[in-house]
Parts: sequence; C-alpha cells; structure tokens
Amino acid sequence: MRSEMSTSPHPAFPSGRPVKIGSRFLLVPGANPVDSGGRVPIHLAGGQAFGSGLHETTVSCVEALENLAPLTDKSVLDVGTGTGILSLAALGLGARSAVALDIDVDAVRTCSNNASLNRMGERLRPFQGTVGALAPAVTFDLVLANIHGDIILREAHRLAGHTREEGYLVLSGLDYTDNRPVRTAMTSLGLEKVLIVFLKDFVTQVWHRPPRRG
Repeated sequence: MRSEMSTSPHPAFPSGRPVKIGSRFLLVPGANPVDSGGRVPIHLAGGQAFGSGLHETTVSCVEALENLAPLTDKSVLDVGTGTGILSLAALGLGARSAVALDIDVDAVRTCSNNASLNRMGERLRPFQGTVGALAPAVTFDLVLANIHGDIILREAHRLAGHTREEGYLVLSGLDYTDNRPVRTAMTSLGLEKVLIVFLKDFVTQVWHRPPRRG
C-alpha cells in the first residue's frame, strides 16, 4: 500500500480548479461548492495520502467501476485506499457501504476526512491495517486493490477469498511483469477474467467470481 506526501497546491488540482475523472465524476478541491455539470462530485481535502485522482491507475480503476454491473446496494472492500477516492466513487455509483483499509495512518485519516467532506461518513469506514486483518469468511460484492503488484501476488488468495459469488475484483498498480503471474494466480483461485487494460506504465485487471456449479 502506497503513500506520498502532498504538496501545495493539492496534487489532484494543479490548476486549482476541479478535474474531470472518468465519464461520471468531478474531483473538487475541498468543500468548495461547484456546478458539476451533471457529474458526481468527489470532494478531496488536503492530506498526505497516495491517490490524488490523477494517477493512471486511479483513473483506470474509476473507469472500470463505471463499466461494471450496477453497484446499487453493493458492499465494497478498498485495500490500500489512500485518499479513499475509489471507495467514494463506488459509493457515488450506488454502493451501500465500503470498508477502506490502509497501513498508513495518514491515509486512514485523510480517507476519513474525505468521507466526512462528501457526507459519506456513515457509509465509508476506514481502518488502519492489511487485508489479512479481516476474518476469512467476510466477503464483499466488490473488492478494489490499487496497490503494488508484489503485494497483490502475496495477498492473491485473500483478495480472491473476500470476493463473494457474482462479485468483482478490480486490481491495479501492477507493472507489466506482474500481469501474467497475477492472471495465473487469479485463474487458479477460481476467478474469471473480465478485462485487462495496459496503461502507459501499469496494468489494470478486472475479475469476476462465478456462482458455484450445482
């Protein structure tokens, strides 16, 4: 799970103005009121967490969320949440609740601030810790992990195991050399490939857990 120090101005807003992300969202600095032009606003406070919204892996994950089956009333696990932007996007698309994990206390604090800023404090629950802290039987409709590829490989069985039947797993932060090993791992764990996107420097993968046969 990654963190980076923010600078001034906010790293998501180099121009100081809101930034479009994906086809449905508008990143907004702070609590500033804004005419979103029909997009879903995501307000971001300042902080020290990775995930400003402009990184290609973040954009790719948001686009993947927009193209998944409807998220209405779904549960979300966001591993390596950073600012919480992916959780906020999933909630903005109708998800019922999100659990956001990060090992960085600054990220957890920033995620919590952003949840409050977007009036989603009751639906987004940030915790400091790793996916290994979750009880094995706990599953989610959607699992997000935009983290380092070596961590995804190490935690593949947990990420897949927390994805419930008919649920989706969105992975990013993979470099090109991680792509094939992660594909092999997820296939061996019973998931079906939905989409693989090669970005400039990274890879995003989307997986689906089919229902059990019989």
